Amino acid sequence: MVVEDDKAVQKWITTTLETQNYQYHTAETGEASILEVVTKQLDIMILDLRLSDMDGGRYY
Repeated sequence: MVVEDDKAVQKWITTTLETQNYQYHTAETGEASILEVVTKQLDIMILDLRLSDMDGGRYY
């Protein structure tokens, strides 16, 4: 799971994951990422700590 609201940074991360044949989901807001977390089985999350709608630090 890649949670990043900056499109350029999100693209850089997802392109890197693609080159290594990883499957991933993306979200641009904290609210959207919560929905993904509860509906998908995720192994890892790359989380932006300064999201536009909430502080990513609340996840810890």
